[in-house]
Amino acid sequence: MHDLLTALLDAREPVPDEAWNAFWHRLDTGRADRAEAVAVLASLTTRLPEPATVSAMLRTLREPDEEGRSAPLAAVDVVGTGGGPGTFNISTAAAFLAAATGVPVVKTGSRAYTSRYGSVDLLERLGIRLTRSPEETAGALDRFGIAFAGPFVFPRRLTRLARLVLPWDMRVLGRAFNPLGPFLSDLPVAAQFTGVSDHTLLPLLRRLAVDRVGRGVWLCTNEHGADELLSIADNTVHPAEGPPGTLSRRALGHAPGTLADLRPVERDDALVPHFRQVLSGAAAPAVTQTVCLNAAALAVFSGRAPDWRRALTDASDALVDGAALALLDRLRTAAPHRRAGVSARGRQEPPRPERPEPAGALRSGSEEGGIAEPSRRTATAVPAPPARPKPGAGNAAPGAQGPGTGSEPRPFFSRVTADRPGLAFFLNAGDPPLDALPDVVAALDEAGVDCLELAVPFPDSVTDGPVVRRSANRALAAGTGVQDVLDAIAALRGGRHRLRIALLADWAHTVRPLGHDDFARRVADCGADAVLVHGLPPRTRPHHLRAAAAAGLPVVTTCYAASERTVRQRVAAEATAYLYLVAVRGRSGSRPADGYATLAPVVAELKKTSAAPVAVGFGVRSRADVSALARTGADAVIVGSAAVAAVEEALDAGRDPVTALAGYAAQLHRQGPLEQEDTP
Repeated sequence: MHDLLTALLDAREPVPDEAWNAFWHRLDTGRADRAEAVAVLASLTTRLPEPATVSAMLRTLREPDEEGRSAPLAAVDVVGTGGGPGTFNISTAAAFLAAATGVPVVKTGSRAYTSRYGSVDLLERLGIRLTRSPEETAGALDRFGIAFAGPFVFPRRLTRLARLVLPWDMRVLGRAFNPLGPFLSDLPVAAQFTGVSDHTLLPLLRRLAVDRVGRGVWLCTNEHGADELLSIADNTVHPAEGPPGTLSRRALGHAPGTLADLRPVERDDALVPHFRQVLSGAAAPAVTQTVCLNAAALAVFSGRAPDWRRALTDASDALVDGAALALLDRLRTAAPHRRAGVSARGRQEPPRPERPEPAGALRSGSEEGGIAEPSRRTATAVPAPPARPKPGAGNAAPGAQGPGTGSEPRPFFSRVTADRPGLAFFLNAGDPPLDALPDVVAALDEAGVDCLELAVPFPDSVTDGPVVRRSANRALAAGTGVQDVLDAIAALRGGRHRLRIALLADWAHTVRPLGHDDFARRVADCGADAVLVHGLPPRTRPHHLRAAAAAGLPVVTTCYAASERTVRQRVAAEATAYLYLVAVRGRSGSRPADGYATLAPVVAELKKTSAAPVAVGFGVRSRADVSALARTGADAVIVGSAAVAAVEEALDAGRDPVTALAGYAAQLHRQGPLEQEDTP
């Protein structure tokens, strides 16, 4: 008897990776027979093994060429385990609604198993096709802020196994895989929200959640055994590690109801009209509140909303004002999702004439980078604001020609030589402590740094990695707020030779409570040289641009190098301080697989469109990186997580973080020939 089957039946010790690898190899090479495969599946279905064995099975399930084939996506996946009472497609509706509020969503799913209609069945009837590759998924996310990933995200070996056991039905023989479905996907999202119908599976699923390195996972349960949050009940949210939390129906103000309120439609011809009714906010109160609750969970988990009440309000607004339904209609009428400039057959083609609102501000220079803000409405033309400031104008650094001097303002960044681009550092305000900011600014100015991207710290975001997250937490723990940061910048007036300050603020946490106009005036009045808004919803982008222009405040805009060409062009045209080009999709600290040289055509294209400098970031940490980016033609490089890490390491070692930053800046920007690019 094969070692795997013996170990599964014995069940005294966890089945090791080696036994699973041997079985998968036999399957790959055609040496696994039907009887063996049926026996293995029957053993799994009869009694699901203990967590270590299941973890080993999933860890070895993917073939080597399937590992890491997708670039990281700063998005949330919402997917349930299946099972439980029959309800309408709650998670699919919540995905649309969350995306309509500005949460980037990539949803996986399947056809109906225990329910009447699965997410794939619904999408098929809506005329929304699934993406067929990582590139199509990224393109759809870029274009619409939501993508529905197809079967390519699941291991090929499962398909091979299903074919081998025919005529046995995998839905019966392989039903052990159904509750594991949310952990089978290879989609590299930043966060995953999973409803669990069978509460006895929680210990196993929490173990699998811990195994998903680089991805945050929330599991949710309720007394009805539904695999979504329900507004008619109290719900429990279980993080991968740490104690669970309860969402009280009464505390959230939800009306009582029954499962009958959430039942699916009976007739095929009613499926699409009912779903549209749900997204229009015209369904029964229990339906609307349940969809809003699940969408709010994605907003809170992703860091796009500071708390549940704000997230629920945003979700309700997106139903009432038609944003969710408009997003659905845009996807139904859209062409297949492809990267701009390349046809389905690989031929070059002109850019599409219509385009949704461009990507919003990224968390520039942060450890995990930022998310290109999803588009959720038809593009709105931004009227040219009056007296649009020159790039880099506004509160010019002392010593530089600027407004009111009777001459043109100098560029935001200065090249020392043709092969030495400008330099920007990212830091969270309050880390180092704000009372050290004057010393930090003076040291960076003296070291030849052109720009300090100074972030108003804000709570957890899926775009933040551990280094920047710890930094933001230290700043928040010290009580650093927006007014503290503005006051600290105001105290820095005068004394700088070249350094500019670009204030980075989160829309939900900082900008929205103040309003665009008041926020822009405050930032301009404090003396900041530019503003970059993180998480800016597309519908508010025109207001942001108008408010900044009225305040005479230059704007930093952002896009990915992999964004569609029309997105890049629009974002480039809107930049009045500088354009921040993210070198690689996903999390900052990541580096392009083929090196920075591949960015040269994109940089050249953007410099033709933008009157503002083009600065490139992500993964920049050495003089070799600076040199490589200089050769792309970039006007400047942005150093984020490496600069934050220099502060953290100094604090941990009891050294002066200001001295550490100055030394690191000098190392990157000192005179003399720069090194060649590191080999990827």
